[in-house]
Amino acid sequence: MSRLNVCFRLILALCSLGSATPALAYLESVRVNLLSLLVKEYKLAVINYAKISVRSFRLIAAFTGGATFLLGCTTVQDPSSKLISNPGADVAMTFPAWVSDSEKRKALSEEAKTKAIGKCGAAPYEIVNIQSFPYAYSGGMNRISATINCQRAEVVQSAPQGGRERLDRSTSNMPICSGSDISRWTNCHGTATLSWGKYVGEFRDGKFHGQGIGTTVNGNRYVGEHRDGKPHGQGTFTFASGNKYVGEFRDGKRHGQGTFTMANGDKHVGQYTDDKRNGQGIVTFADGRPPLEGFFADDKFFRAERIPDHIAGRVPTTPPPVSQAPRQAEPPRSTLSLAVTPSSPDTNGVVLLTVSTGSDTASLKVNGDEEGGRADGRYSVRRFARVGENKFEVVATDRFGNTQRQTVSVVREPADTTVRFATLNPGALRGKPANNTVAIIIGIQDYRRVPKAEFANNDARVFYDYAIRGLGVRPENVKLLVDQQADDVEILGAFKNWLPLKAKRGQTDVYVFYSGHGLPSDDGASLYFLPHGVDRQFLDRTAIKQAEIVSALQAVSPKSVTLFLDACYSGQSRGGETLLASARPIAIQPKASTFPSNFTVLSASAPEQIASSSPDLKHGIFSYFLMKGMEGEADQNKDGSITVAEMQAYLSESVGRKAMSINRTQQPQLVGDQSRVLVGR
Repeated sequence: MSRLNVCFRLILALCSLGSATPALAYLESVRVNLLSLLVKEYKLAVINYAKISVRSFRLIAAFTGGATFLLGCTTVQDPSSKLISNPGADVAMTFPAWVSDSEKRKALSEEAKTKAIGKCGAAPYEIVNIQSFPYAYSGGMNRISATINCQRAEVVQSAPQGGRERLDRSTSNMPICSGSDISRWTNCHGTATLSWGKYVGEFRDGKFHGQGIGTTVNGNRYVGEHRDGKPHGQGTFTFASGNKYVGEFRDGKRHGQGTFTMANGDKHVGQYTDDKRNGQGIVTFADGRPPLEGFFADDKFFRAERIPDHIAGRVPTTPPPVSQAPRQAEPPRSTLSLAVTPSSPDTNGVVLLTVSTGSDTASLKVNGDEEGGRADGRYSVRRFARVGENKFEVVATDRFGNTQRQTVSVVREPADTTVRFATLNPGALRGKPANNTVAIIIGIQDYRRVPKAEFANNDARVFYDYAIRGLGVRPENVKLLVDQQADDVEILGAFKNWLPLKAKRGQTDVYVFYSGHGLPSDDGASLYFLPHGVDRQFLDRTAIKQAEIVSALQAVSPKSVTLFLDACYSGQSRGGETLLASARPIAIQPKASTFPSNFTVLSASAPEQIASSSPDLKHGIFSYFLMKGMEGEADQNKDGSITVAEMQAYLSESVGRKAMSINRTQQPQLVGDQSRVLVGR
C-alpha cells in the first residue's frame, strides 16, 4: 500500500472519530499534520467545508490546482467552545492556516451563492460581516465566516438640498419627482433605489427617460441618455471589471459609433450593431501588437482594410495646405453592378434568389432583412413566396456607402388540382376470340344538319379494339360505321343485310355500340337514333327508330344482345345545345320502352339528362369509363370476370363523379340480367 493511500486512510479514520472534545484535540492535530504532509509531498491542496453540528461526518471531493483531487472531511464544531465567534453567520468554512486570504474569500463567495438561494430566493444579496479566526482545538486550521444580507427594493425620493443630490441632477432643469409611486413619475428628476441597484436622473411615464445615472449592485455604472427605461443615445458604461464603453446606445444595447476600452488597455474604436462589433473598426493592443483594422461582423474580425480616420478616431496625418481652400471629399464612385435572378417557387413555396453585386459588399438587404457583407458580392438567399405575386426588393451597399437596389417579382401559382385520367389501353385486354360473336359499332360526331356530338367518332374507333380484345369478336365479324359512313341506309343495311349473314340462330352473341345523338318523337311515343344526314324537320323520315333496330336484332334470333348506348333522349347535344328548334330548355320526357328478355342495355344517362363528353378525356364520359371498366377497373372482386352488375356499379360511380366536375348530373341506366358475365379476363 502506497504512502499516499495510507495517509488517506488515516485521515478518514480520524474524521470518523471527530474532534468535538478536548480529549480528542490531539487526534485533530495529527490529522492536520497528515494534511500538511500531503500538501508538501504531493503538491495537493485541501478545502474543508464545515457545518455547525455535533459529530457530523461526510466525505467531499474538492477540485483544486487544475486536476488534483483530495478526499477530506467536514470539521466538527463544539457550540460551547469559547473560540467560536460570529454565531449568527450564514456561511462558514475551515481552511489550513497556509491558505491565503484571497483564496479563502473566493471559496466563501462560491459557498454563499448556494446559501443565498435558500435565504433570499431570486433577490440580490451582499456578503457582510466577514470574520476570520483560529479554529478550536487546532493550531493548524483557520475559520472564516460571513453573514448574507438580502436586498429589498425601496424607493427614495430626491431631496432638494444636499451637495451630492445637487451634483447628480446638475444637468437637469426638471422639477424633483414627488410621491413614492415610481409609475406616476413623469417629466421630473428623482432617485430610485431598486432591487438591481440605484438610478438618479430624469423620468417620464414611470420610466428612465432623459439624462441619468444607473449603478447596479455588482458595481456596473451607466451615465448618459435614456429612453423608455433603457440606455438610448450617447452614454458611458463602466463595468465592475474595469472595462469601459463610451459611445452610442439604442434600446439598451451598444449601437452606432463607440469606443470600448478593456481593463488591460486593449481598445476597440468603431461601429456597433445590437451590442456587437459590426462594420468598420480598429482594435489596438496594450502590449504593442499590430492593430486589427478593417471590417467586423458579429463581433468577429472579418476583413483587413484601412478605414476612414473619423471612424478610427484618428487625426488626419496630412492636413490640407493652408494656401488652398479645403475641398469637399467626394465619395468613391460606386462599383456595384447588382443582378438578381429568382427561381420559380418549389412545391413548398420557397424561392431562391441568386444575387451578384459585382463588388466588395458591406451590406445586402432583402425586403429589409440583413444578409451581411461579402467580399465577392455573391449571395444565395431563400425566401417564402405566398400564392400570387410576390415582390422582393434587394438593396446592396458597398464598403464606401454607395447603394443600388433592384426589385424582382415572382408569381406562385396554386397547385394544379385537376384529376388526371389514364389513357385508354385496349392492349391490357387478353380476351380469347369467340366463334359466335358479332359487333356493330356506330359513331357519329360530324352531323350534316344538327350540332356535333363531340368525340363520338373517337368513341367508336377505339371501341373497335375493345370489341375484338375484350368481347372476343373476330375482326371479320365487326361492322364499323363512322361519320359519313353512318347514314340511314348504311345503318339499316348493317342490321338487315349484313347481320343476318353473320348470325346463327340461337347461337350468336350480338354486341351493338352506338355513340351519337338520340331523340324522342314529338309525342314521346318513339325513340330515334340520328344518322349522319338526319333532318330535324323530317325526323320520322330521316331518323331511325330504336324499335326498328330492336326488331332487326330479334329477326336473327340471337342467343343474346348487348346494347351500349352513349346517347341521350333529352333533346340536347353533348355540349348542351338544343337539337329541336321547338324544344324548350326543360328536357323532353320520352315514354318508357321495353326490351326482349335476352337483351342487356347499358345506356349513358337517364332520359332527362345529357350524355356529356369531356375535352380532357377526348371521349364521351360514358364511353371512356365503359372501356376503362373493361380493362379491369370494374372487376370489384378481382376474380378475372366482369359481370353486368359490376360494370353498372363502376359506371354509376365514375360517370356520376366526372359529370359533377363539369356541373352536370349523369346517371347511367341498366336494363337486363345483372348476373351475366360481360367480360371474361
